[in-house]
Amino acid sequence: MKMEAYYQIAHRLPNVVKQALLSLPPQSAGCINEIRLRSGRQIVLVQGTSSNVLKDSPIVDHALLQECCFALCEYSIHSIQDTLIKGYFTLPGGHRVGVAGMAIGNESGMQRLKTFYSINIRIAHTSNAPLDDRIQTLLLSNGGILLIGPPGCGKTTLLRKIAKGVSEMGQKICVIDSRSEIFPGTSEGYSVPPPLNCDVWEGCAKAEGIELAVRTLAPQVILCDEIGSQQETQAIVEGLNSGVRFIMSIHAGTLEQAKRKPQFEILQKSGAFQFMVLMGGAKTPGKILQIEEIL
Repeated sequence: MKMEAYYQIAHRLPNVVKQALLSLPPQSAGCINEIRLRSGRQIVLVQGTSSNVLKDSPIVDHALLQECCFALCEYSIHSIQDTLIKGYFTLPGGHRVGVAGMAIGNESGMQRLKTFYSINIRIAHTSNAPLDDRIQTLLLSNGGILLIGPPGCGKTTLLRKIAKGVSEMGQKICVIDSRSEIFPGTSEGYSVPPPLNCDVWEGCAKAEGIELAVRTLAPQVILCDEIGSQQETQAIVEGLNSGVRFIMSIHAGTLEQAKRKPQFEILQKSGAFQFMVLMGGAKTPGKILQIEEIL
């Protein structure tokens, strides 16, 4: 439950921040999507598209903000460097911590963060609700599926349900979980266990993960989140040529916005997906607004 996740995250933070977060009653904690910590400002909680200051919360001074980041990664900043230079790291349970700050780098890109200015903790949501009947029907069709929606619309939760649905159909599915959010784990095993017929490549780049899955795991279906780069798009096209079905997502607020993306045209021409599923925004996470079939 999101309420339990909220309190688990609170207990990872320094005491002054933890106590402020724990003051929120359970019925309110269960509705929070994001915890925003910014240098020199009060704690802000996000519910849907509304951002509000946590009542009586302290000012998070700059030193405290650094301490919050160190505490979240359990004082092992070196262990998150690979994703930190991409602006995020992931907590057990699939909660994503986005960061902003002062970067050190060169013409080839950011090398490290010198100091943190902002932390955004996105609380992952695990739902026990059954898979939408309309999505179940799409799975039975054996066509590729493209989920479309803005950040916070519930794509990751739906992808998790879809992986379970495919597994229950007896098909082999491989999840490419590059950001450790769909079925995250640790060196001791999964914190969010995948279904029976599901293999997971976690933490590797999507293009590399797709290639590895096709080469070594013989999946019937590959599922991946947030397709964006040319390299990822090409890996999907090559996977199609190996007879693999793809279920994937892309960031966009409308079908029209999705269709303007360069990777959309390439994927459409390749036959990578037969169905487009448009999801609602952060106000209605998990809601499916429209399903369009590509004829």
